[in-house]
Amino acid sequence: MVRIRDLVIGTAGHIDHGKSTLVRRLTGVEPDRWEEEKRRGMTIDLGFAPFEMPDGSLVGIVDVPGHERFIRNMLAGATGFRVALLVVAADDGVMPQTREHLDILRFVGVRRGVVAINKCDLAGDELAQVAAAETRDLLEPTPLAGSPVLCVSGETGDGIEDLREALVEAVEGAGERPARGAFRLPVQRVFSKAGFGTVLTGIPVSGEVADGDRLEVLPGGARSKVRGIQAYGRSIDRARAGHSTALNLSDVEVEGTTRGCVACSPGAFRAEARWDVRLSHLPGAPVLKNRARVRVHAGTTEVLGTVLLLDARDLRDGQSGLARLALREPMVAAPGDPFVLRRESPLVTWGGGVVLGAAAGRARQVVEDLGLREAALEQSQDGDVGPLAVDGLRRLGDGLHDVARVALEVGLGQGETEEALAASDEAAASDGRWVHRGVLGAAVARLEQALSEWFDAHGHLRTAPGRTVMDAARLEGPYGDCVVAACGTIAMEAGGRMVLAGREAAVDPETAARADAAEQALQEGGAAPPSPDELADLAGCSAAEMDRALESLCESGRAVRAAAGWVFHAEVVERAEGLIRTNIAEHGELDLPTLRDALGTSRKYLLPLLDHFDRSGVTVRSGGSRILKRT
Repeated sequence: MVRIRDLVIGTAGHIDHGKSTLVRRLTGVEPDRWEEEKRRGMTIDLGFAPFEMPDGSLVGIVDVPGHERFIRNMLAGATGFRVALLVVAADDGVMPQTREHLDILRFVGVRRGVVAINKCDLAGDELAQVAAAETRDLLEPTPLAGSPVLCVSGETGDGIEDLREALVEAVEGAGERPARGAFRLPVQRVFSKAGFGTVLTGIPVSGEVADGDRLEVLPGGARSKVRGIQAYGRSIDRARAGHSTALNLSDVEVEGTTRGCVACSPGAFRAEARWDVRLSHLPGAPVLKNRARVRVHAGTTEVLGTVLLLDARDLRDGQSGLARLALREPMVAAPGDPFVLRRESPLVTWGGGVVLGAAAGRARQVVEDLGLREAALEQSQDGDVGPLAVDGLRRLGDGLHDVARVALEVGLGQGETEEALAASDEAAASDGRWVHRGVLGAAVARLEQALSEWFDAHGHLRTAPGRTVMDAARLEGPYGDCVVAACGTIAMEAGGRMVLAGREAAVDPETAARADAAEQALQEGGAAPPSPDELADLAGCSAAEMDRALESLCESGRAVRAAAGWVFHAEVVERAEGLIRTNIAEHGELDLPTLRDALGTSRKYLLPLLDHFDRSGVTVRSGGSRILKRT
């Protein structure tokens, strides 16, 4: 089986400088697909051809249009380029789209290239050398500085073998592309093939896909099993990032699936209308002001929107800043994706940059947070995805997060995300889910503060109602339990009461005396106790002072607070439970008249008492009566 290299060569250059002619010379394949292109002799859309390496392996060449009217088509192909073939006509020299294409290559991250000074047979040596020198000067401030510059002729074939060798060297120098992350293919072309159904083509930017895998197409979320994969006209079992790939997704409709859609692993990516980015202004471009209306090109997508500058009033003269893109339609992206920014009208390239993540928080409050994300992304470019995974966990904030949710936040595969979290001291696991230790530490501090404030107001108690304190600390469910477990000074007791290590209740003498008096009155009242207001009158204190005394009494276990504010002595509650169990055993269900008579009380007191046993798990309602709850 022929080896498919995981990178693509992309052409660049002004219209009529001979890009397509050179591709035909290098590959033997006509890259222009449309009859109109052949008739007009002008490329208007992306063309594709396989370039054979000396070892027989194949590298894709994507031929792009050079006319300024078709820059959007050039951009749709450029994101997948790893090596550029910049073509400059010897008789014209550097032209406007030479410069604009080179700017685009810089913003989409192309770092290797070869320059072909074409039409040397027409221009002569002197003009060819002038064009070569002019091009070298143009490349000097760009990542392509020092690229080989060769004089060739697409018509006669002169210099083509030297150009081929230079491209081979550039491909070898680019190295293997890691196929990490979930699979994602920005769609360049969609068509229907008889007997197969819908075919999507493009250059995957992450992950890999095998025949039989399931994919979804965003936006929209249509899902389908991969029914076949091709690369350069050959059927293959698997495609990975960097392959120029065609996927047969027979369950996806052609209508509604267009260039700009993304075929990806289900649930691994999302379409959002607001993205935070690092934006660089293009030197020589007009000043970019806050809230400028722009065209954003990312992957194969073009979408209109507004740019919100976060740390500057405007960008000019090559300046860089943090920004938020507010788009008119959702766009699929992931942290680290390059993008190009163009003016809405007139159409000029304004700059470009890197996606940092889906927008989170108020625009002007996220600058420090985005700085942390940038640092993590820089480390991930060197193959260390650990900081990126941990930063994604941090950005998710409070709660226990599934690996899938963290992976979605950072655009990585679930396996590599889990591996990175498990290897990090900054991530904590609880029941198979994760929380950032910094976030967890902040939650512990909130809980300690909430408990301290509660005890400041209830110093006479040794324990606090856990649910009340948790609500004050904005904690709930398993995450709340995780925070308690992480806090070495807080523990939970039976009944959901919370205690602070080393702390004792500070009951003042007056409250203690009122509690003793209330206990005696409750004991004497039996199953028909005095109300809290009556207890306050007996003690000669306010309702608030008596409530404080009753809280202390109930916490000590000498009394129980039932429904509607009624308080019963603990001995009465214990006796009532025994009678209830006996009553149900004899009657099969609770017989209220018999229980009422046995307790010597009335319905007024019996119902709050029964509600207490329902809530404490002794009884459970069954039809119109109660039975014992099964344990």
